[in-house]
Amino acid sequence: MAHDATAAAPIDWRHSFRARSYLVLLGFCIWTGIISVRLYVVMVARRGDYLSRYTAESWRTGSLPALRGRILDQTGRPLAWSTRTFALKYEVPADHATLTAELRKIGGVLAIDTTTDELASRQGERVVLRQKLEPGEILLVRQLGLPHLKVVSHFERRYTAVSPEVVEIIGQTRMIGQKEIGLSGLERIHDRRLRGSDGKYQVMIDKSGNWVAETWMELTPPTQGTDIYLDTTAPP
Repeated sequence: MAHDATAAAPIDWRHSFRARSYLVLLGFCIWTGIISVRLYVVMVARRGDYLSRYTAESWRTGSLPALRGRILDQTGRPLAWSTRTFALKYEVPADHATLTAELRKIGGVLAIDTTTDELASRQGERVVLRQKLEPGEILLVRQLGLPHLKVVSHFERRYTAVSPEVVEIIGQTRMIGQKEIGLSGLERIHDRRLRGSDGKYQVMIDKSGNWVAETWMELTPPTQGTDIYLDTTAPP
């Protein structure tokens, strides 16, 4: 019987195993190289960019509204002026037990004008528990450390009792957001000067979106608005 020269040669399993090992090693080296390049980009080449992005997610900036300037008569008596007031707002929790426990804590340090039964039907709403807080009461609220409580400030424009003609000359304002805007009279004519310049603050936010109180920092102080005299556009 003739020998078949085309018959398949026996497979060398050691050569096959060595080739596969080289391929696995090559793949591992490529993977290691990709990871090394990525780490270099994150930790060295673009470290500043990633740190800035991380910081931006952790810190927030906001505006500090300026106190509106006064309107005075010829003798310097205030006819219109603004005062900053602080209100206590509460985001009503969905859980009735939490609501009851938190109201008990709040009621232990502050007098509030509502009850648990009144708030039970307003779950998820933000309601005003107190229209005006004294400075000492603000400190008590912060010491409670309740995430559903928030102290918010706003300005109130006050007026001296004068004749209707003078009231019309002085004009009126309206709160738009945190800003007092002049609508009529001198309040509108001199609105830009009366407004002043807002300041800026920076504060860190935790994972729940709440302020970390110890991190609050004033970046730029607000500048109070200019006083306006009733009989002229500038102080004498």
